[in-house]
Amino acid sequence: ERKEALALSKSLQLAEKLISQGEKKVGKVISKMKEFIESHPLCEVDYIEILDFENLEEIEKIEGTILIGIAVKLGQTRLIDNKILEVK
Repeated sequence: ERKEALALSKSLQLAEKLISQGEKKVGKVISKMKEFIESHPLCEVDYIEILDFENLEEIEKIEGTILIGIAVKLGQTRLIDNKILEVK
């Protein structure tokens, strides 16, 4: 399960890469992250959110300072991780 748990940090790296390449659509980034995580058989996505960092409200377009938060069930364990990005 430890190897499978790396899917969380790697999915955040994937999101950062997509955004740095110019992706601004929240839904597309979340979809790619979910697809990646769920390609790991022991992982089940609980939630993936991309929020405005200042007020933690949902956003439609990726810009400014954002928080990407994820929660994944891995066997009997629920893992959470997040990343803060400054998007220009």
